[in-house]
This record gives sequence, C-alpha cells and structure tokens, in this order.
Amino acid sequence: MYPIFFHFKGGKGVATALGAIAPIGLDLTGMIVVTWLTIVFLCKYSSLAALVTVLLAPFYTWLVKPQYTLPVAMLCCLIVLRHHQNIKRLLDGTELKSARKKPN
Repeated sequence: MYPIFFHFKGGKGVATALGAIAPIGLDLTGMIVVTWLTIVFLCKYSSLAALVTVLLAPFYTWLVKPQYTLPVAMLCCLIVLRHHQNIKRLLDGTELKSARKKPN
C-alpha cells in the first residue's frame, strides 16, 4: 500500500491482500474471488466490489479457519480506510464504472 520504491504511493492493497489471504485456503480464496466478480458483474464498480468483498472476507475467514479472522479483519479495515475517496465518489455518484464501452 505504501511502497518505498514508489515514494509511498501505490494501490489500495486489494490484490496484495488476496495474495496474503490465499494461503489460508483455496475455499476462502474462491469465496473472495466469486464475491468480487459477482459485484463487478452486477454493479460495474471495481471499488464497490472490493469494499463489499473486504467487508465479507472476515466472515468467510471465520467460516473456513476462525483462527485467522482477526488478522484478516485488520487487513480489511486498512483496505476500507484506503478506499475513503472511492466511498465518497460512490456516495456522490461520480465513481467511474469498471466496464467501459469502446468507442467505434
């Protein structure tokens, strides 16, 4: 999220979080990926999909391996905090959709 190599600027850590959570279990990874894909398919907002997914990830973790719920929840809280601008744009209705039609 704050890589020294990019002057402490970077993404919001969603893909990195998935990579960190994936070793907990393939079933957990599958639930997370299916949730993200479903929300993107239904709403077309990648940021909304990420937010919904990270809000559900601790619950999924609790179902699969409860001992990892707290670390996953802490990671998810950090991701939600990093999405504060996206949340504001979603509420304002100015967030860009993920799927854009190509001009002819």
